[in-house]
Amino acid sequence: MAKDLHPTTDAPGLHVNGGSRYTAPTGEYACRCGASDSAKGDTAVTALVQAYGEHKASHAKEARR
Repeated sequence: MAKDLHPTTDAPGLHVNGGSRYTAPTGEYACRCGASDSAKGDTAVTALVQAYGEHKASHAKEARR
């Protein structure tokens, strides 16, 4: 198992930290194509997760062509 859970282009994926009573949630993603993004706060992390899902879906559509 990887020691570092943060995604990179070599180990793509989505990482979300739910935060705590005193800290805001954070999230980040990276894709093999080089796309990446990060966010902090409830609304921004929710949007990031949605954007990552859409990005992955766009690759799936391209693969079917």
